[in-house]
Amino acid sequence: FLVQLRAWAAPCGADPCASNAALDLVLGCEIPEYEVDLVNSVGQEIYFKIGGGEMPTLCQSTGVVPNPSWPAGVTYTFTTNGAAVSPTCVPACPKPQQSDGVSAGDSICSLPGDPCNCIWKGGAEHCEAEDLCGYCKPGLRSHMSSDGKTVLCDEATDLSPVYKLDAGSTANIRLAGEAATQRLISDSQPFGWKVFDADVHQQTMIELTLTGGIISPDISLIPSGCDDGPHPGSQWQSNTGWGKIADCGKVPVNQVTPQCPRCADNKISPAFNFGVELNCKGGNSLSCRGPVEGSFGSGGGWPSNCGNPDATCNPKCPQAYFHPRFTPAYGSDAEPSTTCGAGSKLTAKLFAQDA
Repeated sequence: FLVQLRAWAAPCGADPCASNAALDLVLGCEIPEYEVDLVNSVGQEIYFKIGGGEMPTLCQSTGVVPNPSWPAGVTYTFTTNGAAVSPTCVPACPKPQQSDGVSAGDSICSLPGDPCNCIWKGGAEHCEAEDLCGYCKPGLRSHMSSDGKTVLCDEATDLSPVYKLDAGSTANIRLAGEAATQRLISDSQPFGWKVFDADVHQQTMIELTLTGGIISPDISLIPSGCDDGPHPGSQWQSNTGWGKIADCGKVPVNQVTPQCPRCADNKISPAFNFGVELNCKGGNSLSCRGPVEGSFGSGGGWPSNCGNPDATCNPKCPQAYFHPRFTPAYGSDAEPSTTCGAGSKLTAKLFAQDA
């Protein structure tokens, strides 16, 4: 599973089909474009998707949407062997559920409801996850809006596009426009959830910031619920947290100590279903591969060839985000990410989990 990503800027109007007046101000009236070549060398068919917090809807109660629309300012196109790739609607569109009347304008923190593990909002208006899931009737899915201020209810039929890629085939993904905080995720089976639910489903996350003709990538394995600091008594986050770099820096991966608990009580296992290698001109190489060792949360442990999650220097420096690494809770500004040279191509290769 090979990914190649290239960035460049096309003069305004160079491609009238991709013209978007809202993007004319980007890079002085040049629309930045980025390219991904996805080569499936896993040995079996895979399914992938890429996007941000807001994803187009493919499958609705009325059936498959032929041309799902991306958020304003973002245009993705998908081809393989020069032919357009159609998204897959899986599962088949079921009978729609009915909303309970919650509108997109309702504030997260003013909505009543029964406690349940769902989404949350940080910052000054922080609400616990348990407060946020009682607003959609059974069968509907709640999610947070891109501005972080409202809870939206999706029908079970509201599935974001997933693209099938046969073994040995190559998919070409192009992005026209700026796109911060994008994720590229994949699986061996079709999946309907959005890319920002990947951690809940233990999927390796290639995170991309695509701005100014520059690609800034990283690999994230952060389990849902794992934070740097402790959350005593929480029903969904690790009560112990990860720990500080001063206490964890010399502790081998897949080991814990009283001072370095590494979210060992977490309910969900690491987001790791494929190994990844990232390379680009002008940036540092990142490599995070299996096999997986031990157990963690609901499943397997951490990949054994991904560097020490808390080391600060090569060759054991962290190659991916095992935890958020926020300061001052963690105590280090070092980040396992890189910035590619302007206009350069990112190459990423995915491996089987234990390869």
